[in-house]
Amino acid sequence: PRQLTVADETGYEVPLTPYFRGFGNAVYPTLSPDGTKLAFVVDGPMDALVIRDVAARGDLAITYTADTLGAPVWAPDGASLYVAGLTGGKGLLAQAFPDGSDAKILVKGGDVFPFRPSVLADGSVLYTADGKVNVLAPAAETPTSIPFTAKVTLDRTPYKRRTYDLKSTAPTTALGIIDPTL
Repeated sequence: PRQLTVADETGYEVPLTPYFRGFGNAVYPTLSPDGTKLAFVVDGPMDALVIRDVAARGDLAITYTADTLGAPVWAPDGASLYVAGLTGGKGLLAQAFPDGSDAKILVKGGDVFPFRPSVLADGSVLYTADGKVNVLAPAAETPTSIPFTAKVTLDRTPYKRRTYDLKSTAPTTALGIIDPTL
């Protein structure tokens, strides 16, 4: 394996390996349903949803950009991707197309949280916004909220917090991977 990017305690730096061109890091990778395309987000001054053929060594196709993008999800037929994000401080849910067609904004405004949306068998898209779980049916212009309630009890027992040495170069054992990164 080879290291693709470097991160230090101040944030991300320029990629070490030219898997893509530009500044930022490739995050949230996801394979198309047929396994021929890889989609991921390049985070930087402007986040970009990028698609490339798995077998190709050519240029990348930028299908959508926004101030902040979450993890994308493929439609079951592989004809589009859905991604939540923010532009100008406003939430959005977009549908992007690997064939180069213009992306479609499905939901604009409100507090759309940039979690990975979910696509149901009927093509409806589940996402979170304004503290609710919403579903947008394929032909619908407005989402429907899914009612739910939850009671969360927090244990605020004091404990000694771990200190982190982010500048150490000594080898350490990895405890897990939070989010796959290219």
